[in-house]
Amino acid sequence: MRDPSHGRNRRLHAISLALAGALVAASGCGGDVQTVAQAVAPGPPPARLDDNRSAGYDPALTVLVDGLLPFVCPPIACTEVHIGGRVVGNPKIVTLYWDDDWDAHNPSSPSSATIDSAVDSLARSEFLDFANQYGVNRGSLDSSHGSSSLCVTRRPSGANDVTALYAWLTCEVQTLFTGVPLPDDDTVYAVFLPEGATITGALNADCSNNYAFHAWAIAIVPDPQIYNPLAYKIEGYPFTVVPAECAKNSDPATALDNFTSNFSHELVESTTDPFAPTGWIDNSLSSDVVVWTSQGEAGDICSPIGAVPTPSVRLSNGQLVNTYWSNANDDCVPFASGSSDVTPPDIAAVVSGTAGGGGWYQSDVTVTWNVTDPESTVSSEVGCDPTTIDFDTPGAILTCTATSMGGTSSASVTIMRDATSPVVTFSGNAGTYDVDATVAITCSASDALSGVASSTCADVNGPSWTFGLGPHTVSASATDVAGNTASASTTFTVDVTLDGLCNLARTFSDKARAADELCRILDRAGKAKHCEKVRRELHEFREELWEHVPRAFTVDEAKALSRLSRALAPADCQGDDDHHDHHDHHDGHDDDHGHDGGDDLSIASLGFFL
Repeated sequence: MRDPSHGRNRRLHAISLALAGALVAASGCGGDVQTVAQAVAPGPPPARLDDNRSAGYDPALTVLVDGLLPFVCPPIACTEVHIGGRVVGNPKIVTLYWDDDWDAHNPSSPSSATIDSAVDSLARSEFLDFANQYGVNRGSLDSSHGSSSLCVTRRPSGANDVTALYAWLTCEVQTLFTGVPLPDDDTVYAVFLPEGATITGALNADCSNNYAFHAWAIAIVPDPQIYNPLAYKIEGYPFTVVPAECAKNSDPATALDNFTSNFSHELVESTTDPFAPTGWIDNSLSSDVVVWTSQGEAGDICSPIGAVPTPSVRLSNGQLVNTYWSNANDDCVPFASGSSDVTPPDIAAVVSGTAGGGGWYQSDVTVTWNVTDPESTVSSEVGCDPTTIDFDTPGAILTCTATSMGGTSSASVTIMRDATSPVVTFSGNAGTYDVDATVAITCSASDALSGVASSTCADVNGPSWTFGLGPHTVSASATDVAGNTASASTTFTVDVTLDGLCNLARTFSDKARAADELCRILDRAGKAKHCEKVRRELHEFREELWEHVPRAFTVDEAKALSRLSRALAPADCQGDDDHHDHHDHHDGHDDDHGHDGGDDLSIASLGFFL
């Protein structure tokens, strides 16, 4: 991880230095890179940074590029080579994520939206105000882009040579339809590498000594002329590189601090010295190229290995940034805040809704946040707007992040909402059961979200005749963990038919002859044409039944069969005879109070019981 105050950025700026050195040798002027740099005398402290914009680098590099790359910038077609000898006056930052799905692939890093917001906030803040003396003003985020499918390597991993980075960056900037804008004098491309990827080579960020760097590249930009509408120019542009591997952290606030501090260092240097060393740099260090390029720029002077090591500071917006040298202030800037606030904001979630059991809510839930800091102003809040959860969820996580001069803090709350009642279900109900059937109804309670806490469900099982004739209703209720309740019921009916009573008699008795005799009597009753005949047959059934007690039937079985037989005769076919069966005293039931019915009774009129 990067030191919270600074990271060591050993940037060789190999391309620009090689071009300058080649020009010196080719022109026959003698000397070396250092002699060219000394065209402007180094300024002793406090004027540590020297203005090399007028040192002849811009024409030199232009002549060199034209000489070495005539096929890139031939006369007529190419209007100019615009590299070096300037600063980035009004930075327009284009964020480029070398990843086709940054948010999914980088769990220990801020989201792309969070980084974009931080970049824009940093560029618009007072951070660059001290660079006004160098011709650099406040800037802003111009646009944001992920890795295009038009460029081969959409997400690198492991150690990558810097040439691969240049190839990808050139593809993104130069290729049509990637959506990345072409550069102008104010463009700075901010490249962010995914977790697990580093850069090696002449320029490197390997997360051991170097945590980020800045460099420059070129693009072919349309520059139409009256004599040639298709003319173009060679435009140089600066870019910064911040690998997530060097800044990631499991704590979101710390990860964001790492990203902003690393990026701030490169931002100020890529704007004040975009084409090193043709901007602002300490020429007193030019005798050693490595020292010059790693300790001579604005941010380097204030880094831990620089001449004036200074810890990182927080801006008024709460962002952690690295400091850089100010000739005007003779010090590293921005200055640390005078605020005594050393603690981040307090954040408390306020949850409104109908609370149930187990931490669940049974209604819509509204979450608001109380963000306070008595010691300094809260400068930013992310995810702290009121939110309503109006859908069932096993756990919606809401996070509020706030920043003040004391730092950044986050708070999260998990909302579990279950406003749906459990389900009580009865299955296996046949509806109507004859007396020889078996009732097997299953009751179950379920809840898809919070789960069932309690239930009165009970299965209904047993021979149908034991429930008694007529309808029977079974009910059950259930309560889920959240506190929602539900109930359900089911109804089944027990009827008696001649066949059903016959089968029940056979079930009761192991004496086949006794049961067969009773079934023959019931069969005759079913074929009877008149009420009188029906009454006699059913009366005979009961008389015969009791003759076989206790040899073939128990007393209880005989009572059950006798009661059920009385229900077989329709009300209009009952007579006084039914009240005086010889063995009625065995039934244990009050006498029936029927009456004689009509004379005719067909088999069809007994169909309900068959």
